[in-house]
Amino acid sequence: MEDAVAAALASASCGEFGHLVKHDLVLTGATVIDPSQQICGRFDVAVDGDRIAAVEEGAIEAGTWEADRHIDLSGKVLTPGWVDIHAHVYAGVTTWGIKADAFCLATGVTTIVDAGSPGWANFLGFEEYVVAPSRTQVLTFVHISGIGLTYGPLGEMEDLRYGDPARTAFVIQNWPDTCVGVKVRQGKHQVGDNGVQPLRLAIEAAEAARVPVMVHIGAGVPLPDVLAEMRAGDIATHCYQGVGDGIVGGDGEVIPQVWDARKRGVIFDIGHGGGSFDFNVARAALANGFRADVISTDIHAHSIHRTVYS
Repeated sequence: MEDAVAAALASASCGEFGHLVKHDLVLTGATVIDPSQQICGRFDVAVDGDRIAAVEEGAIEAGTWEADRHIDLSGKVLTPGWVDIHAHVYAGVTTWGIKADAFCLATGVTTIVDAGSPGWANFLGFEEYVVAPSRTQVLTFVHISGIGLTYGPLGEMEDLRYGDPARTAFVIQNWPDTCVGVKVRQGKHQVGDNGVQPLRLAIEAAEAARVPVMVHIGAGVPLPDVLAEMRAGDIATHCYQGVGDGIVGGDGEVIPQVWDARKRGVIFDIGHGGGSFDFNVARAALANGFRADVISTDIHAHSIHRTVYS
């Protein structure tokens, strides 16, 4: 009987009856923002090992938690790891690539998605030399052009022979833990005189692999033509670009085809980058009540030391 009572008291001291609970680390004082749990406020966060153990309001002050280590984060914001859905991290192989860990680990980005640096022809190098050794979780859209973004000065889909839906779909289907979709860039510089045919090839691959397409929108290909091809769940990135053929017309209004695409379920992403964000376009869009669905960085070798931080 005495042993049972002692066991019950020991269990209570570990928190079974709401008493003192000991954790490895407790973070206090921060404003905790976690949309997945609809949390926004000042909470204590307990960590055991490499996992978040609990989130409670005022646990340390109430004396229900103690910790081997306590960090006061007053004045800071504490969130789950950030996901950046548009970046370029195929360093040393493409003209855009940066090293994922060098820029993500200290900035709160725990998952970064490459927006089409690898195509099917150079994907295995991406998997072996970028994904495998990175502490950051690295995912990717596979470019419909087999060469990916290897050579920036020349459009990767000016020659449609680079587009291979079957091989692109094969890579996505066989590396599902890394590949999240198909990428295509739909500006004149990337597709030449091929219009929306590269997008159609990308959608063919995406439908075979049952994944979305991320579409770079840019000058030289009419945006209504691009949006007309896109499906629910596809992503239009660089939605606030101001180089031409954008979401805002000459009258300062968001064009009707953008509203129609949103109603169909097309997702609009910022993808700031080095030259793909125009404050005038953003202001006009916001004045029209049009907000981007996703804020991504499009962080790459030509934007990292300028105006973009992941």
